[in-house]
Amino acid sequence: MASHAMNSNNLLFLSIQKIGKTVPMVMFLYNLCGMHFISGTSTREGDKYGANNLMYWEAIKFACKHGIEYYDFGGPDIPSIDKFKRSFGGNDVQYRRYIWMNSLVNFLFNIAMKVKSILPFIRQGLRGFKGKR
Repeated sequence: MASHAMNSNNLLFLSIQKIGKTVPMVMFLYNLCGMHFISGTSTREGDKYGANNLMYWEAIKFACKHGIEYYDFGGPDIPSIDKFKRSFGGNDVQYRRYIWMNSLVNFLFNIAMKVKSILPFIRQGLRGFKGKR
């Protein structure tokens, strides 16, 4: 059974119930231009019964009923999840992703990215060093 747990102005919480238990739940922001996935979760039981499929079809029906022209599943590039999203039809859209970080986290992130970029060279050098013994 699908239920709109909450629909308040431009925020939609949608869940699927199985024998009184919420199995998946999702949150969207929307306006007349578009509906955007913000966050979602599912249980193993929800996965077993394909409850996510029902939940997203309910979200698509909600968008159609309210004249919303654009539906964005959102999320990172994870092959298994991308395959699930494509099963609903539509078009793949690539867009930039911006992440805000405070200055300390940003500093540590930049150091980690630099170390990551030189790590193959370090490994190669260590392999060469081991071979010279």
